[in-house]
Amino acid sequence: MIVGLLWIHVGILPLFGAANGRGLLHSTLESLVVAGFAIGASMSSVSRTARSVLATLGLTTSSALLTHFSGGLIEMHFHFFVMVAIVTLYQSWLPFAFAIGFVLIHHGVAGAIEPGGVYNHPDAILHPWKWASIHALFIAGESIACLAAWRLNEDALERERSARGALEKANNDLAEAQEIARVGSWEWDLESGSLWWSEELHRIFGTPPTPTIAGRASFLELLHPEDVAGFAAEVERIKSGAVSRLETECRIVRPDGEIRVVRIIGSASLETPGKGRVVGTSQDITEQKQLEQEIEYKAFHDPLTDLANRGLFRDRLVDALQRPHPVSVVFMDLDDFKTVNDTLGHIVGDELLVKVARTLESLVRPDDLVARFGGDEFAILIDDGSSAVDVAERIYLALEAPMILNSVEVVTGVSMGVATAEGTHTADELLRDADIAMYTVKASGESGFAVCSAEMRSTAIKRLELKTELKRALENDEFVVHYQPIVSLLTQEMVGLEALVRWNHPQRGLIPPIDFIPLAEESGAIVPLGSWVLHEAAREAKALQELMERSYSISVNLSARQLHEVDLLDTVHSALQSTGLNAENLVLEITETFLMGSPESSIRTLNGLRDLGVRIAVDDFGTGYSSLSYLHRFPIDVLKIDRAFVAGVAESPEKTALAQAVVKLATALDLRTVAEGIETPEQLVALEALGCRNGQGFLFAEALPMPELEAWILERTSRGVARANDARLTPGSSGIKASSNRLSL
Repeated sequence: MIVGLLWIHVGILPLFGAANGRGLLHSTLESLVVAGFAIGASMSSVSRTARSVLATLGLTTSSALLTHFSGGLIEMHFHFFVMVAIVTLYQSWLPFAFAIGFVLIHHGVAGAIEPGGVYNHPDAILHPWKWASIHALFIAGESIACLAAWRLNEDALERERSARGALEKANNDLAEAQEIARVGSWEWDLESGSLWWSEELHRIFGTPPTPTIAGRASFLELLHPEDVAGFAAEVERIKSGAVSRLETECRIVRPDGEIRVVRIIGSASLETPGKGRVVGTSQDITEQKQLEQEIEYKAFHDPLTDLANRGLFRDRLVDALQRPHPVSVVFMDLDDFKTVNDTLGHIVGDELLVKVARTLESLVRPDDLVARFGGDEFAILIDDGSSAVDVAERIYLALEAPMILNSVEVVTGVSMGVATAEGTHTADELLRDADIAMYTVKASGESGFAVCSAEMRSTAIKRLELKTELKRALENDEFVVHYQPIVSLLTQEMVGLEALVRWNHPQRGLIPPIDFIPLAEESGAIVPLGSWVLHEAAREAKALQELMERSYSISVNLSARQLHEVDLLDTVHSALQSTGLNAENLVLEITETFLMGSPESSIRTLNGLRDLGVRIAVDDFGTGYSSLSYLHRFPIDVLKIDRAFVAGVAESPEKTALAQAVVKLATALDLRTVAEGIETPEQLVALEALGCRNGQGFLFAEALPMPELEAWILERTSRGVARANDARLTPGSSGIKASSNRLSL
């Protein structure tokens, strides 16, 4: 603009000079200086500072020529003032300094050399430096005013530049933050319906970045069809003034078909209903929602089988019980799953669980819920009135079939409990009943299912009470040891005795082992109980030996839990040391299940016991699954023939053959045999004929407290062995204990 003004002066100066009688040629030649400055100021190759200085010199030279052409007309000096003021527009100190310097030098030097060309009144012609000074004062005054205005304007511009920079930075930071957080901002004019969107909001919605979109209708077109009605209702509440805050989540459908989830938050400022504006943000929360859904899914599903877990099952069961139709639960547990896990490995065990899960899903209807509670426990919720018994039957048949796992054929049974809600059943009560029924099947030792009954509940409550009272019983010395004689089948002499624990309950009386030993196994109380029995039996056996002056063996049962205890050897050694019982008189009875559960580990444990000098007996031999290839490797001394085999020895050749096989095996392995559960003279005779050396049972005596056992021994001794031998062959004689009077062992 300033350079343009300078070129105007280049055109006007010759004409002004000619008009004032200077001649056009003369005026043109003098104006060439100004033209030179104008050319220099117009050159883009020259720096901005140099161009501003050249333009300043051109304008002030124009002022000097105008004054000269007018013959020093004083009014022409105002042109200097105007030019100095114009130069301040450059907002630069250098051109402004040139302008001030030019005015002072021109008025002083030119006024002295050619006063008539600068001034047109006599005093100024006579005293040019005086009037130069006067003009300088006015120029200085103008300069001060221009400098003040310039400085104020410069400060204002600096503040504006700073504010603009800060605003731009804030906008950039906001845009960056919005992009990172996937948050876009918007403003909605309710009256016009126009919507302003930020750039990030366009990115979220996948739309072209335009300042505005047509309005609410266009926005609703971007929503998922199922979410339009709900969002439109929220908007109407905002427009009517019913609420001032909008906060909702909805799905959008991007132009490429992708569905995203956004959280929309807005605040309304209304002048009147339907008039005003709403400002807010929209955040893309798709990944957050997906993560929440994933976390929720994992929280309620089993990671291995992808079935519902206990928490989800219980929630669904609670809901189902609110509806007026029958609700049933099938609770199940795989039989021998631990054996599969231990022998084939956990990977195969997991494969079995997954196959069972898929099988269960295929056997129920889509509305039924299959869940894994943990380990090998599964549950099925049937809430549509279907027959839970039918479902249990299908499951039983399906899981009885062999499965191929890691190229190995595996057969696993299943124990199931069925419970159906009756009136006021709660979810926990229904699960409890199904668990009770399942445990009843499990305790029977056979696969299958059972429906919960009142009798089962009563039995379960009794078991729970006994389980709770077991610990107190140990602390209160409520347990006692009874002893059943082991006799020579040939001479009828007592050669040893077996220790059998009884619980002398303060309210229930004498409780047999069958009612509390399984509970002790489950709770772990069997370990301290077994240790007490071992010490007590050793102590009383030693006392009996001293009383009778004879060496009797004492047999004590060890549970699987005890045999896996790391301090078992210390416990046995302590019992021998504290009682003085000879190690060779202690017989520790173990089960086939323990032997074959982990044969190599069993061998190590038994070798450790044999190193103490004690003898090892296998209890109830023939009912388990001993491998002959392992049996000869086990350091055992005695095989005890199970009562199931003994019961049939006098009935038929086939049943006798089973007991005979055990006796022959023991003979081949140089082991002693003890027959359990001898009840009739016929059984005694048959066992003698088979070559069995020792036995025990109600034919001789039931398990007795030590004082009664001592009396029994003395009474038999006084009668003499010969008389006892005769009596054993006469049914109903005093030497035979009627089976109707026996106690459960």
